[in-house]
Amino acid sequence: CENYKRDATVKRLLDELEFVFVPFVNPDGYTYTWSVDRLWRKNRSKNQGSSCRGVDLNRNYDDHWAQGGSSSNPCSETYHGPSAASEPEAQNTQNYFKLMAPIIGGIDWHSFSQLILRPYGWTRQDCPNEAQLEALGDEMSNRAKQIHGLTYTSEKSIDLYATTGTASDWYTHTHILSLSLSLSLSLSL
Repeated sequence: CENYKRDATVKRLLDELEFVFVPFVNPDGYTYTWSVDRLWRKNRSKNQGSSCRGVDLNRNYDDHWAQGGSSSNPCSETYHGPSAASEPEAQNTQNYFKLMAPIIGGIDWHSFSQLILRPYGWTRQDCPNEAQLEALGDEMSNRAKQIHGLTYTSEKSIDLYATTGTASDWYTHTHILSLSLSLSLSLSL
């Protein structure tokens, strides 16, 4: 890092914290986006009793699962799966975060739109650190505009639409992460 020797805050962060990057947790779905359907969002698991494939992994986490903002129809893009954390990807992510706790922050990356979303998706109630997350999201939005000329909307997930069983809500609700955002990237970056 070019600022390691020049910036005391950067040096302290890199010396005292471990940064872990998981590029994606949906390898089969990701591969499918390059070969068949660029906007595919689900994994590629087989759904019992249906010819439609895949579960929306960001509706499959074990937090307020299937309580709105998802679908029980396997053909829907927001199919939440047959049960909470039914998919190996959600199970493995949850297990990793439990094993590695305490983890102080995380970003749930998405690949379409220009949004900075914060918990919660299932209720209008503020999460415990709403003020901190709102300030962080707003600053990220401002920086995206200043640096790249892109407009990102910073808002609570539920203000976009209701979602349940999401990764960022699971991270926040289980107190694994104190900072949890979903970041949807622009196609132009």
